[in-house]
Amino acid sequence: MMDKFQQYIFRDETLALFVTFVSSGKTKSNVSFENDEATLEQDLNYHLDDYSIAIRHSSVERAESFKDGKWSSFEKDATLTIRVPVSFNNGPTKIRLIFVNNIADPYEFSLNYVYSDKLKFDAIEMETNRKNDIAKVAMRVTSGDSLINVSFQPFDNTYSSAIVELYRGGLGSTSLMGRFSVPQGPLFCAIKDLAYGRYHVKLFQYRKDKSVLFESDYAEIDLNAPGDRRGIGPRW
Repeated sequence: MMDKFQQYIFRDETLALFVTFVSSGKTKSNVSFENDEATLEQDLNYHLDDYSIAIRHSSVERAESFKDGKWSSFEKDATLTIRVPVSFNNGPTKIRLIFVNNIADPYEFSLNYVYSDKLKFDAIEMETNRKNDIAKVAMRVTSGDSLINVSFQPFDNTYSSAIVELYRGGLGSTSLMGRFSVPQGPLFCAIKDLAYGRYHVKLFQYRKDKSVLFESDYAEIDLNAPGDRRGIGPRW
């Protein structure tokens, strides 16, 4: 707890505490400070761990952090800011502020780490990666009279061949009608002589060892009689 001299120092000039990323210098957020405890919230991207607490106050000469049973000292930089490295993986548990000319006893406060929701970030990252994968393949499903064309781009340079699966009916009531091989070279598949109705298409890309390189979502498309404009074209 602050003594009266420390209280006077920080009443005269507010102690500035905020978090930055060491690699970019970007400020993340202000530190929540209450009852001699600084609370740091982990970034949603829990893989990032190059944090520092930036401390600014004209009466603070240096700061010390306590980790693994010992204190480490940190001085002001050219911007008159003290930067104390912190980590959500075995970071310091306490920080001590040393005042200029010992005008007051050192002030010590604890660090409270609030961890982010890893499952939430993993789900966001998975969805983002999936969208990027789909965009990379640029799968396009178009229709003609009794005809479905499927074109695409290789997922990467390990691509060797592909298979297009054709299903009849809406999702939940689909039945596999056929699997159409796309040999190395062409990047499209034309499926002919189809009856009018609703279909779903799925694309699989393979490496030379026959392992799956990419699997698409279902692409829905309607084949209608000439002049019938209802539902023409792909939906996915």
